Formats: sequence, structure tokens, C-alpha cells
Amino acid sequence: MFSSMLLSQKFEAVIFLASNYLIIICVASALIYHIRNFINTNAEKAVLENQNRAISQGYDNLINSVKKTNEVRHEWKHDLLTLSLLYDQGKSEEIGNYLHKKIEFLNLNNKIRFTENFVLDTILNSAAAKAKNENVKLTTYLNNIPPKLNIKEKDLCQLLMNMFDNAFNACADVGGEKYINFNAETKNNFLTISCSNSRADVKSKKNTDDLSHGYGIINMRKICQRYGSDLLITETPTEFTVKSALMITETQDGQDQ
Repeated sequence: MFSSMLLSQKFEAVIFLASNYLIIICVASALIYHIRNFINTNAEKAVLENQNRAISQGYDNLINSVKKTNEVRHEWKHDLLTLSLLYDQGKSEEIGNYLHKKIEFLNLNNKIRFTENFVLDTILNSAAAKAKNENVKLTTYLNNIPPKLNIKEKDLCQLLMNMFDNAFNACADVGGEKYINFNAETKNNFLTISCSNSRADVKSKKNTDDLSHGYGIINMRKICQRYGSDLLITETPTEFTVKSALMITETQDGQDQ
């Protein structure tokens, strides 16, 4: 009888210890989960804040470029008035010297005119300058791009900046030829955009998609969805491509609706 009671007490003790052990394991697992979730949330928040800061800076640069364009127009108005006065006074030599100085200034500040659309043209000029500095071959195909699109400037700016940022980041790891192929055209009330870039062979990389790249894709997809589209992604071991077709109105009567 005594032996049976002793065994029962030992069994209850084992059950008690096992139960406490399981409780400790569950609590520890929950703590680890919340800690990891907290760390990931903070990391994600930091990435989004950095991206938003970069996009805002890019948009501010775009606005500053508009202001500079207006300043240049004002300066050219002054130049034409000056040339007109010199012509009226018959000072042909002074006119020639004045024009030579302006031509020299234009040669030093020459920009490629990709398209009549100001936002797209500005971003492509920025990408072309970066491609030259980083030894990346940039090719573009642009067809039927109007000066105005029924897409908010900030959306178009954020979409294209994310697209090129991801492309340049991928090219940075390439040991051979680095390239980015960008295509855009309007057709049947859609703006179709595609961007292909070289990337390091995924077999030789342990981590091919970092957190920043992932959130760039998420941001681009959100913008595409605002215009009745989605972001199509295709990839090979050495190339990455994103495509979309944004819905635009036939009249294309404004960018900031």
C-alpha cells in the first residue's frame, strides 16, 4: 500500500515537472516570437522610412528641376531681348560673341531629351548619368509618350525610381556586362512599362532578394494596382524583369487628379 502511494506521488511529481517544463517552453517560444516580430517590424519600418525619404528627396529634386526650367525660360527671354537690342543697334560682332558664349554654356550643360514628358525625361536623365558613372549599359525604347499622362507625378516618380534603384542595385553585383533595358509606350489607353536588368547568377549568391529590394517590389505593385494593373515579374538566373500596363484616360488631361 505504501509502495503504491509512493509511486503515485512520484508520478504526480513527474507530471507536475513536465507540465511546468511545457509551460516554460511555451512562454519562451512566445517571447522569442514576439522579440523576432518586434525586430522584423522595426527593420521593415526602417526600410520603408529610408525608401520614403529617398522618394521624397527625388520628388523634391524633380520640383527643383521644374523651377530651374522656369528660370532658364526667364533667362532666355532676357537673352532674346538683349539680342534684339544689339540687332537694332547694328552690333553684329557683339551678337556673334553673345551667341558663342550661350552655345558654349549649352554644350557644358547638355542633357539628353528622351521624351516630352517632363517626369519621365527627368528620371531617365538621372538614370543615364548614374549608368555612365557605374559602367552600366542603358538602352531605352520610348514610343508615343505624351507630355502629360493621367498619372500622378508622385506615383510615376516613385514607380520609376524604385524600378531603377532595384535595377542598379542588382547590376552592382554583376561581374560581367551590366545592362538595363527600359521600354515605355502608350497604346489603347495604357502606359506599358518594362525594365530588364542583368544580375549576378543566383547560384553564386546566398541571398538574392534583400529586404530593401522586396519592399521596392511591394511599393511598385501598390502603385500599379492604383491604375488597374499589377506588376509582372519574370526572372532567369542572370536577368530580372518587371512589367506593367497602367490604365490612363484617352484625354490625358492632367497629372494630379
